[in-house]
Amino acid sequence: MLRSWLHIQRSSLAIRPTASALRPGVRLFFQLAGCFAFSTAATVLAGPQVQNNSIWASNGLLLSYLLLAPRRRWFAYTFVGLAAQVLGGYLAGGETWQINSAMAIMNIAEVLLAAFLLRKFSTHLPRFTDRAYLIRFFAFAIVGSPAIVGVVFAIIAHQWVHQPILPGLRDWFMTDSLGYAVATPAFVAIFRTRFRGTPKTRWGWLYLLLLVPITFFALQQAQLAALSIISSLLIFILLRLGMGWASMATLLVALMANLYIMHEPLKAAHSADGANPIIRLQVFLTSILFMLYSVSVVMERYRVAEKKLQAAYRTMESMAAIDALTGLANRRRFDECLETEWRRAIRDRAPLSMVLMDVDRFKLYNDTYGHLRGDACLKSIAESVLEGAARRADLVARFGGEEFAVILPNTAAAGAVRVANGIFAALNSRNLTHSASPFGIVTISAGCATVIPHLGQPALDLIEIADRALYTAKDRGRNQIFSAADFAVTGAMPETTPPRTN
Repeated sequence: MLRSWLHIQRSSLAIRPTASALRPGVRLFFQLAGCFAFSTAATVLAGPQVQNNSIWASNGLLLSYLLLAPRRRWFAYTFVGLAAQVLGGYLAGGETWQINSAMAIMNIAEVLLAAFLLRKFSTHLPRFTDRAYLIRFFAFAIVGSPAIVGVVFAIIAHQWVHQPILPGLRDWFMTDSLGYAVATPAFVAIFRTRFRGTPKTRWGWLYLLLLVPITFFALQQAQLAALSIISSLLIFILLRLGMGWASMATLLVALMANLYIMHEPLKAAHSADGANPIIRLQVFLTSILFMLYSVSVVMERYRVAEKKLQAAYRTMESMAAIDALTGLANRRRFDECLETEWRRAIRDRAPLSMVLMDVDRFKLYNDTYGHLRGDACLKSIAESVLEGAARRADLVARFGGEEFAVILPNTAAAGAVRVANGIFAALNSRNLTHSASPFGIVTISAGCATVIPHLGQPALDLIEIADRALYTAKDRGRNQIFSAADFAVTGAMPETTPPRTN
């Protein structure tokens, strides 16, 4: 049931796109109903007396809704929060409805003040792992708003019931500050976490169940060593499951601690060492929060650094596999791809083809036009080869200085010749002038090879066959395609294709 409510709150707050089929009006209804139910429960569990509370979570809960929702819905949230706190105070057996209403109004004013200040200086969703946002949250929500409204409360309480101002301010400030510090980041993280449908779900609920007796034992002992067990378990949950589960666990600890203080017969008395148990518990919760915030910030920085490192590694890896001049795969990438496709062809008993090309009389081109024009020529040839090899599975690579190669997986001999003809057509359409060539334009020679490899046969056989076919094409006059599909079987070169004229 709890997981279903959390899922509805998460989807209706529109933290990220979901596949929820609920209409906007229905989602808003469930969202407001969840806010009302949670706020009422938080008010009832905290109790009506400010001085007997260790933490006031209702304000922190409402602030989390306001920070995640658009401002046009703030009026609905504040109205629901006001009604929930008035009802919760009545159910908890507190003061008269007039006093409950006045306390609720001050609480809502405090929440709105914190929300306005936070949203004014930041248009982003709350990011408690961001140091700048965490500082603003500490200044406006944890310190500023509770201090301002706490002064008003202390003055009113002094006038009505003659309560001393400083103790009244201290009680209001400490309980509300801890409420924001615990509840707001916790519920924001909870609404952003998927608590069902993940492999971590069962472990998360098991850890929460294990936390109950451990917390009860630690509170009974009230010893530093016993309380440190809670801190260790919370750190473990944070590292293992993330901030959402750690936040829910922290809320559970705070709830149990608050109930323990409320129902302990000596809750208002001082312990043997003279320390107020409520103040001691507040200090303990503050230390837990500081610890979780610190670890979560370090984890977020680590994740950001890891992502940057992975991106840099991928960039370096891609740069190491790409020819700087043409942008094609380099020889290293070509060799890796050939080995991979060779093993796949052996497994599938499929043909693997290669087209190996060389630019005709490229040294004369460089001598005539210079190396800069030569580099531009190689780029144009690379574009022509890419046009001819249109399949995504094909790999186009710069094989050497002015040599290019195309690996054609699962391609028969006729398919390799068709690819080579497409490359020739793409290059001829560019009509790159080459005055030192008898053809008048830049041309290439190509050798096609096709092999159905068998186990134990080296991949270099395909390169050797394609290389011999290429030099046969060059020996027979250049600017032509020679297919050596039968060479691996017969040991004799087939006839060349007719020379292409320009």
